Amino acid sequence: MNRKILRAYGLYTGGVIGVGIFGLPAALHASGIVIFVVSLLSVAALVWFIHRSLLEVVIATNGKHRLPGYARLYLGSGGFKIAAAANMLGLFGALIAYLIAGGTFLRLLFEGFLDLSPAAATIGYALPGALLLLWGLRALPTLEVVILGAFLLVLTLLSVAAIPHFDVQRVLSSGDPVDALLPYGVLLFSFWGLSMVPETFELVGRKKKR
Repeated sequence: MNRKILRAYGLYTGGVIGVGIFGLPAALHASGIVIFVVSLLSVAALVWFIHRSLLEVVIATNGKHRLPGYARLYLGSGGFKIAAAANMLGLFGALIAYLIAGGTFLRLLFEGFLDLSPAAATIGYALPGALLLLWGLRALPTLEVVILGAFLLVLTLLSVAAIPHFDVQRVLSSGDPVDALLPYGVLLFSFWGLSMVPETFELVGRKKKR
């Protein structure tokens, strides 16, 4: 795997795997394993189809665009406005989720050493990311590879530490029928990352197989 493809992989995977995964255990426990697995497979197939469809559009269109730009080209100004609004709201919503989760984790990490307020913890979490963006967007794909590796390492360590507390009955619980649709939103947020498709394509070049 050459460096260009590795950077593209990091950008795409880093754009999909994120704070959404922390909602998956709660969604599983609430809905039950059968409904959760059915939802998981259904949403994964749906998102894969949408990503593939956008990729076909990107390959067939000359020039560099983002999702609202493709909507303008093929759906007119009305499509552009809807896509731009949805994209903006989705990105801001995801950013808020990251800030809340990141600030909370930072407070827990330094609990007993520093008495951080929620605002201070959130700023402390957001500031390094803001500085990295000021440093330059070109470094972002490479940083995504590093951050993704660190993220997976932390998840592995947390999983190993959680083994003594694992309760199989929580996983196999039947859940509550009232919460049958709860996994859908959590899974959709966890899998989405649609805005990464055009950016990933630009990194690897106009080759469909890549």
